[in-house]
Amino acid sequence: SSGVLGCPHYKRGCRVVAFCCRKIYTCRRCHDENEDHVMDRKMTQEIQCMTCGLFQAPCGECKGCGSSFARHFCSICNLREDDPEKHIYHCDDC
Repeated sequence: SSGVLGCPHYKRGCRVVAFCCRKIYTCRRCHDENEDHVMDRKMTQEIQCMTCGLFQAPCGECKGCGSSFARHFCSICNLREDDPEKHIYHCDDC
């Protein structure tokens, strides 16, 4: 194991609870690949820490164990990405 948390789409330390169906996925793309509907990540109201398992409101670091979910967190679109090679540019003032 590489010790890298996340999925094939994003490196991150949390999972999202899909607002549409309440199912837990690492990202909206994982959700969309496995469901018959699409997830609006802007509607996310709950996430789960992959380190300690705590469910909490969307944020950049865990309220329970203090682990960082990613280098980049956008509260506008609920994006978290820990890959330093990716340029995050899609939201104003990210």
